Amino acid sequence: VFATAGVSKKIRIYEFRDAINDSLELHWPLREIYCRSKLSCISWNPYVQQYIACADYEGLVNVFDVNTGLAVCTLEEHEK
Repeated sequence: VFATAGVSKKIRIYEFRDAINDSLELHWPLREIYCRSKLSCISWNPYVQQYIACADYEGLVNVFDVNTGLAVCTLEEHEK
């Protein structure tokens, strides 16, 4: 699987085999995870592969469980 994110305020998880299948005109994500703000980056956890972290333009870093689509934790920016 792989993930995309951006100004749509969503993380979309896709199956790689479906994405490279030229016979399909539309590629539907396996899961969409909704966020409060536009996203600047995402990263898979290399140790717990069901977790994905994202940073947004409000200064938050959220860690989501890809299987449930729920936030595991949220970290806020700091001044120092």
